[in-house]
Amino acid sequence: MSFSIIFKHVTEIIPLFLSFLILTISVFLTFKTRFVQFRTIPKMFPLLFQSIFKKKTIIGDADTIPAYKALFTAMSTAVGVGNMFAPAIAIKLGGPGALLGFLLVTLFGSALTFTEVTYAVKYREEHPDGSITGGVLIYIKKALSNFYAKLFAYAGLVTVIIYSGAQANTIADLLQARGIPTHFTGIIIAITITYILIGGIQRIGDFSAKIVPLMFIVYFAGSFWIIFKNLNQLPKVINMIFRTAFTPQAILGAGAGYGFLSAMRWGLAKGFYTNESGTGIATFPHSMAQTKKPTSQGILAIISTFSNGIMCTISGLIVLLTQTWQDPELGVGINIIAKSFSIYFPTIGIAIFLFSALLFAIGTILGNSYNGSQCLLYISNKKYLKCYYVTTAFIIFFSSILDVELLARFTDLLLLPIALPNLLALLITTFKDGDALKINTSSAFHFKKN
Repeated sequence: MSFSIIFKHVTEIIPLFLSFLILTISVFLTFKTRFVQFRTIPKMFPLLFQSIFKKKTIIGDADTIPAYKALFTAMSTAVGVGNMFAPAIAIKLGGPGALLGFLLVTLFGSALTFTEVTYAVKYREEHPDGSITGGVLIYIKKALSNFYAKLFAYAGLVTVIIYSGAQANTIADLLQARGIPTHFTGIIIAITITYILIGGIQRIGDFSAKIVPLMFIVYFAGSFWIIFKNLNQLPKVINMIFRTAFTPQAILGAGAGYGFLSAMRWGLAKGFYTNESGTGIATFPHSMAQTKKPTSQGILAIISTFSNGIMCTISGLIVLLTQTWQDPELGVGINIIAKSFSIYFPTIGIAIFLFSALLFAIGTILGNSYNGSQCLLYISNKKYLKCYYVTTAFIIFFSSILDVELLARFTDLLLLPIALPNLLALLITTFKDGDALKINTSSAFHFKKN
């Protein structure tokens, strides 16, 4: 048996197992928190607006940012270009039924995200010099040991760098189809990201707070128009999603059959890849929020998961409604949905899509790079940060020239070393300190030093 066949089998079995494990724990936490993701919907946006418009009572230090900027920084990784290409990849390789996996990840993964962020804020540490250490590493250290926290940090550092590379790979693939060399795209993105990263969390937070709303508006406007023009086909597409998920069907020919396991392998894995539930990665920017109520930041984090799910669903519906996922010439990835935009916006469609995709990619890479820097700082005592930036820039460039499907399969494997210690720590912490997840009726977003 060749290496390529073994690799393909491994990249099918491990992501499927891990996805069902994360989903199971998500369901458990949904019941544990009494369906927090639904109960707190009326509270989410008042909390967000309170954070945006609340008068500052102190000047935060370089390690803290307003709660809404923490949310947008986290959203820049969970809501990004992956929401464009991940559903297209999942549908192409797992069939239309893969879109059900994204729905399950959204509905139940949001409770997991709430739990991660709540613990990350509650257990964050303040050092004598006023700096803050927070995120998944702290509750892993508390629940397991510093050894496992460092293990996560090493794995997380590698993972987020590769994730950033996957974003660059997607943009390079998209632009290559328009005559722009992949290495040129890689160089430009690497330089841009390095410049912003040097400015630290303040510059990253400011950038994310500006581009996240903008990229939402641009992408959603175009997407809803395409769906609106195909409303009569929507019932047929929804029926196809369920039919291909639960009944193997030959969609693309005699040899192309899709069933439940195939749909769930790609739908769940790519769903958890995009919203980061179960990995704990999104907790880093949230733990820097100027808030003294952990559950309030946890509620805000649910917005990110819901937004992610909505975007993935819309992207998936677009490629199904326009049937571009069946075009063999478009390959696997973002060019599938780019074609959908060009069909309904012949003159400016691709410009709109390219603009949205570039904003999404830069925001996602920034968020991932910041998260990786937090892993590095934990294991290096604030050393080698410049080396990390150089390494990230190099990986971004190198990844831009790799094969899209190969990178898509590899990134799914990277969930394993970071998800397992995170999930174990979450379960232990929940059994020991489940009361930390209780929601108070009042809220405040202000980080106050002891």
